Amino acid sequence: MTTVTIEQLRSAVNEIDGLAREGFSEIAATARLALAAMENPRTCNDLDTFAAAFEAIAGRAGDIEDCIGRAAEIVGCDSVDEHQNRRWNAREQSREAARRELGANAGV
Repeated sequence: MTTVTIEQLRSAVNEIDGLAREGFSEIAATARLALAAMENPRTCNDLDTFAAAFEAIAGRAGDIEDCIGRAAEIVGCDSVDEHQNRRWNAREQSREAARRELGANAGV
């Protein structure tokens, strides 16, 4: 494992802080606007706009998660979710079994 300096850690923490503050502020603002629109009789039925707002929130959250994860990973401080890894492995095994079964049935 590569040794990480205090300055590299400080830089990573600063980057993560900036990403979190900016991104979470955007998410909160978008959510507040959507909630306010839901309280207005003229806009409460605009499902396309609400869907777009929720997609923007989900997209931004994913972007922040990826960026923060990369910043932490660079300095060796990324977290590993073993439960999630097992779920991904199980899903991949299930997909592989389905592909094998489909291939076997195609030859029949």
